[in-house]
Amino acid sequence: MLYRREKYWDETDYEEIYDDELWRRRSVDNSRRIGGSTWAR
Repeated sequence: MLYRREKYWDETDYEEIYDDELWRRRSVDNSRRIGGSTWAR
């Protein structure tokens, strides 16, 4: 999660964004997953 790494979107690379998306949208360990339309905002 980017906020735990204390990074903003413009300071990340593709791999960090991909990891964040996996966690927020798809991980079964995350009980508060978000949908694709929320991610696209």
